[in-house]
Amino acid sequence: MDKKELFRAIDACKDNFIKEAAEDIQKRKPSVIQRFFFVNSSENAEKDMKKLSGVRVAVAIVICVIVLSIGVQTAARVSTVFRDWIEQTFQIKNPSDNQKGKNGRSNEEETGRVRRRNNKADEGQDSVLQIEKVPMKDSLQIVGTNESFIYESKTEGDSDEIIEKVYSIKDGKLSKLPMQSFSGSYKRNTFSFQYSIIDQEIFGYNYSKNLVQVFDQINKQGEVYLSVENAKGNEQILCVNLKSGECRQVAKPGDGMNMSMSPDGKYILINHSKSYWTVFNTENETERKVEGLSGYALSNEYDFINDDHIAAVGDAFTKNNTEFYRLNYIDLETGKVKVYPEYGDIKGCWTYQCDMKKKQLEIENLITKQKKVIPLKQAEDVHIMQINGDYVLLGTDSGDVYYLYNLQDETYRALDIPEEIRGTLEMYIVKKEKKLLLTNEKEAYLVNLK
Repeated sequence: MDKKELFRAIDACKDNFIKEAAEDIQKRKPSVIQRFFFVNSSENAEKDMKKLSGVRVAVAIVICVIVLSIGVQTAARVSTVFRDWIEQTFQIKNPSDNQKGKNGRSNEEETGRVRRRNNKADEGQDSVLQIEKVPMKDSLQIVGTNESFIYESKTEGDSDEIIEKVYSIKDGKLSKLPMQSFSGSYKRNTFSFQYSIIDQEIFGYNYSKNLVQVFDQINKQGEVYLSVENAKGNEQILCVNLKSGECRQVAKPGDGMNMSMSPDGKYILINHSKSYWTVFNTENETERKVEGLSGYALSNEYDFINDDHIAAVGDAFTKNNTEFYRLNYIDLETGKVKVYPEYGDIKGCWTYQCDMKKKQLEIENLITKQKKVIPLKQAEDVHIMQINGDYVLLGTDSGDVYYLYNLQDETYRALDIPEEIRGTLEMYIVKKEKKLLLTNEKEAYLVNLK
């Protein structure tokens, strides 16, 4: 079917059929967003989808700008607006001393390497802007805890996602990573997966059916931990050496599920079907019960603040006819729990309030009591769009203004989104490199936020 035939087929459909199909697609979107873009899950998925306003977020921020060609031509007007907005927002200015080449661009720009001056960001030093086109598919995604893995994938029929290529960001460019394979067995239970590595972090993918999870941190011995189902369907934690192939069991099969690893790999949290949590210490390979974390807690009801501490939803209480929750600050090293008056909207330890009368946004650390006031550009309510590491992205209902806030540094940047690109703009936070990857589904830029 060519494009004209496809258009006629769609045009022949009744409006109510198209509406029902769109609603069905909308219902199926939240799980994809939660899986790939790390947006906090919510009971009101439809409301969350509206809040996204076409902006998808996932892991990021650096010194260079990369243009990634996704293979679909875009209108010149939208492309120009997108590029101009990038340059103006992040203060990338054209140098006056460069000779102009064809089409009014500098000779350096036409060769793909541009030298620009950015006085504010670089204190009078010349910054180098490298522009490189890289062929990409529409299924570009970014994952990672401390590193940034960029991958392409495909889905065939009802099968699981198949990852085909994996990249890292190296020297401001995309660098293709080796895709290695591992297969092992424990007590006749065989499993396999593919993986790529950056430093001490591993990205596992293309799992065999009985493999539940490859935890993403590599220990000092070059070992990784896996969650594998046995013949009875019970999960067990195995430790495997990627080089020697040695495989050993470190946590027996049981009712454990919904496991997650701390940012630096010291702990693995395990939820049990009997409504309690345990924590497995990978350094001494011991397991003990965790207090202060509800056995029914969902993945969006607790957060690793660092490797040794968790912020979790505590007991409920009522204030002004509204239900709130306490903040349980859990020390995984000592097992002690500190209770604070209120659980915050941002990773438990931070909360925010939007005052439309005063046109200001206030972000408060509930533990230190430090507050940061951000003046709003317009009297409009603000919502959390995405949280990753030290960064939180907040956006407005109209979708034209966003605020990117660093929780640790207490710094922020306001982002005004032009109407022409508002519906297609996507943002990915590349955390370790402190860069922001922006794409309009046709091309993308990696920019420094320092």
